[in-house]
Amino acid sequence: MVKKLTKKLTGGKGVLLLVLITAMFLVSQGIVKAQTAQIVDKTTGQTVTEMKIHTLTAGDKADVAKGEKYELNLSSDAKELVVPLKAEDAGVFQVLFKDETENIDVEFYSDAACTTPLDYNEYNAYGIIPKAGTYYVKFVNSYGDYGAEDVVNLKADFSCQLYPGAAELKAGKWQAAGVTDYTKPVYFKVSVKKAVLLSVDFQAENTNSYITLCNSSKKALTEDMTVSGIEGKKAIVVKAGTYYLKVTTNAWWVRLKTSVQSVSDSSGSSKSKATALSLGAAKGGVFYLDDKTSKNEWFKFTLTKPTKVDLVVSGNVSAGYINYELTSSAIGGKLTGYLSDVGGSDRKQLVYYEDKKLKESLPAGTYYIRLYKNSAKSCGNYYVKAVKR
Repeated sequence: MVKKLTKKLTGGKGVLLLVLITAMFLVSQGIVKAQTAQIVDKTTGQTVTEMKIHTLTAGDKADVAKGEKYELNLSSDAKELVVPLKAEDAGVFQVLFKDETENIDVEFYSDAACTTPLDYNEYNAYGIIPKAGTYYVKFVNSYGDYGAEDVVNLKADFSCQLYPGAAELKAGKWQAAGVTDYTKPVYFKVSVKKAVLLSVDFQAENTNSYITLCNSSKKALTEDMTVSGIEGKKAIVVKAGTYYLKVTTNAWWVRLKTSVQSVSDSSGSSKSKATALSLGAAKGGVFYLDDKTSKNEWFKFTLTKPTKVDLVVSGNVSAGYINYELTSSAIGGKLTGYLSDVGGSDRKQLVYYEDKKLKESLPAGTYYIRLYKNSAKSCGNYYVKAVKR
């Protein structure tokens, strides 16, 4: 039987069978004989000749997941593969490349001949797309053994996403933007129809950043508000109008989301017109950007008998402080405090000294609370209440 099989294999059909068996064995070992260089769309499973950069809007995980994903197949006898890459916007692009063999280098060019490289940082996988158009990715085989007897198939996953220029912010929706030039700020347009507390949620790729509210001509209205680290929140009281949020950062990209909340002011304009507080009930006030630092807002509460009382001041402030002080003819001196940042709250026990003895209950009388902002470029809203302890 062995002789007959051997004899048959010497014929044309037998040689073909032997070649097929050998090829199947080599493929099963991850070894190929034919040169391969192709891109496969992982969603459709089809070979493609052009790839697309996904332009982000919200920049969250769901948005990223919408992008096209590709698989690169490059045999080790293929030196390189150049593929067109289409960008619909200018901005900062981020490369997501998974090459477990670490034998493929990625380069980006503005021309098909690959003579003019794009501004791309291979260490953090970010680069700059100067304008919408077609660019080129060169996948370079660094395996090196181009003419080897046993050819290895190199595989890698590739996708690319773009952080575009800043767009107008819509309340409740995240908006992502790329920072193509660290020396220039990024401006996000925002419009409000009435006086509101404008809250800004912020995220960045890394490092500290600064947010500044500007008018419709991009002139600064507030001081720079620092966001330490990669995320934070700021709040600004604004009147109806169009504004810009200026972002200064060294990050490659930022994300912003705004929300609005109505504000009201029930304060008195002078000590004689101080708004009365009932114990346990809060009333609020507002300091706008165009309010002067000399503006005072007043509240008062009255005790008919000695009572243990805490003063609670809470609210939101842009860069700077809302200061407050409590005074009364029933006790000497004054108690002071301040409110800063977003969601701040300051609670103080109202105690005093009499004949060098600490008194924890305030005597009967009327107590006045004066509030004012410490900077012309500060603003915010607040709530004040006196509660029994």
